[in-house]
Amino acid sequence: MAVKTIIVSPHFDDAALSCGGWIYDSLQRGEEMEVWTICAGHPADDDFSALAVEFHANWALTAGEVIETRRGEDRTAMQVLGVPYRHFSFADAIYRKHPRSGEHLYPDVESLFGGLHPGDQDIMQLVAVKIAESLPEGEVRLVSPLTVGNHADHLLVRGAVEMLAAPVWYYPDYPYTRAYPHVAALLAPSGFSPHAFKISPRGLAIWQSSVAAYASQISSFWASEEDMRQGLVSHMEAFNGITIWRRDTANRR
Repeated sequence: MAVKTIIVSPHFDDAALSCGGWIYDSLQRGEEMEVWTICAGHPADDDFSALAVEFHANWALTAGEVIETRRGEDRTAMQVLGVPYRHFSFADAIYRKHPRSGEHLYPDVESLFGGLHPGDQDIMQLVAVKIAESLPEGEVRLVSPLTVGNHADHLLVRGAVEMLAAPVWYYPDYPYTRAYPHVAALLAPSGFSPHAFKISPRGLAIWQSSVAAYASQISSFWASEEDMRQGLVSHMEAFNGITIWRRDTANRR
């Protein structure tokens, strides 16, 4: 039976950003792929931190529009890639609060990229449980973010995935790799090495179009859609395709 590869995406756009061309080309080879987005749920209430308010403004969305708009963008992107997907109900880090004190866990940019808050440990356990409960029968491989950039949600997802028994591969987190191009090797587990998957011209075009579907997010990282498209080309050229870190053994999983 073929191995099903499940790319675990912290946010709606992470799988497309980091793996889009690889996902498309793999599907064209007949491989089974899915994308599971973890932080795809609604916030628990409308008591937003200043950081969340700032992000909403940057995305040009009202608080009530954010989740449904981003879910819609993701549905379009997944359709462009032609990959099955699943949305989990956990809230983004900018909305999460301490389970006992009620304080915002990530009230500013420094905290969002400053490591996983201890108050998120229970959520990490729950994410692991929900992923385990959702795994299909048969042989499965999970593909986790390496956590380049140190974003709290990426740390949360990697920690949860590593609690499970399923084999794991890792993808470097684009576009954070632009600022930290050499960090992936430091973040990869012992015994893992990079494997570059060359991307076809069609795969590149589909990758670019899938990222373009996240219209609300383009300005977070690029000056324009054209800048984004060229950025993906530069990323692909710098890494000889899309790099996936996998166990370097004769029985590679």
